[in-house]
Amino acid sequence: MANGNNESIVILDGGRRTPRADILIDNKKPGMFSRFSATQLGGMAIKATLERTNIDAGLIGHVVMGMAQQSHRDSIYGAQGMRWRGGLDNDVPALTVARICGSGAEALAVGAEMMLAGVRHDQDVKLWSQDDQKGVRVMANADLSRINTNIAALNALNALREVNSKLALHQLRLATGRRINSAGDDPAGMTFAKKLDSRARGLAVARDIIGDVQNLTAVAEGGVQQISEILITMKEKILQAASDTIGTSERAAVESQLDDFAAEIDQIVQSTIWGGVTLLDGTYTGKQFQVGEQATDTLAFSISQDHRAAALSVADSDLDVTTTAAASTSLSNVNAALNTITTSLQSVGSVSARMAVKEANISVAINNVVASYSRIYNADMAMEQLEATKYLVLQQTATAMLAQANLAPQNILSLIRG
Repeated sequence: MANGNNESIVILDGGRRTPRADILIDNKKPGMFSRFSATQLGGMAIKATLERTNIDAGLIGHVVMGMAQQSHRDSIYGAQGMRWRGGLDNDVPALTVARICGSGAEALAVGAEMMLAGVRHDQDVKLWSQDDQKGVRVMANADLSRINTNIAALNALNALREVNSKLALHQLRLATGRRINSAGDDPAGMTFAKKLDSRARGLAVARDIIGDVQNLTAVAEGGVQQISEILITMKEKILQAASDTIGTSERAAVESQLDDFAAEIDQIVQSTIWGGVTLLDGTYTGKQFQVGEQATDTLAFSISQDHRAAALSVADSDLDVTTTAAASTSLSNVNAALNTITTSLQSVGSVSARMAVKEANISVAINNVVASYSRIYNADMAMEQLEATKYLVLQQTATAMLAQANLAPQNILSLIRG
């Protein structure tokens, strides 16, 4: 038979015809070689092709498979499908796969020659492969009979240099913790990462500003709350004076206490300050807060109501409880002041609530932006360690092979001695 083992050699390729492959096929013994397109690798299609070409499936000894690098995985699956899902007998011998990066048909011819040369079952023949995506690299053919230029050593040296370069890259990533250490490592990734970093840091500043706004509104709310408590107490005292159950001296005592409360209101307004600016005297208006990382992410804020006693109509001159009628008028003033204070509390509280929502939203955004930045910019330490270990081993093997290649030309001496 064609390979000396009474077995056919089945060639799987993309259907392209090259002279080298055609010579092998055309000079075969009848039925010993067959050629299938890569589009026919699946299951029953292969079985049908075998039947059409009158090849006995039980005589299949080797499958030579050539493919471009990017289709390697699919082709391997196709070969397995031929054996296990193609309807063939379970006793079909193990597949032998020749993996070649480059021309499919030319690679098949090389693979077929290797099979005819005696490559055995269950042997994975790897003629050439590249685990990265930097294109096809063709090594120079070594000629041991010419010793002025040691091609084999140069090939080994080139492989060693490439391994050293990759090892240095992974070691740098392990040392810095970053996948991108310079723009040349990943220009697009560097651009994305810097934009994400800028956004994350801007959002972090905006979150801090929001915290400051919350503190400001809390100070203002505290002052308004205290004024509200004083007004409620003033109302209680005026209600007592609005009844004829108390005498003149008692009214005078109430009047004096009301005057002290009005003075305390003014003191609270004067001491409610943020950043050197009084918040409750009606002058804190037209303010703007940056609550995001974009120029338009702003919040306008004002406390336009004057909370001093005179503005609330609860000053010394506004309140009189010497008679029940005067007390009733004073009670109306205090009730109106309480309504004003309630409106101020609602306004300040609304801003504070909005800030709490914004802070939570920005915190979520920061976490996700930082996570995306980290995925692009930072190194996967486990993967980098795995790669570094691989290239450390390859470095040792490449060095050993370079040493052997340097010694290979000495074999020529045997010709001279002979």
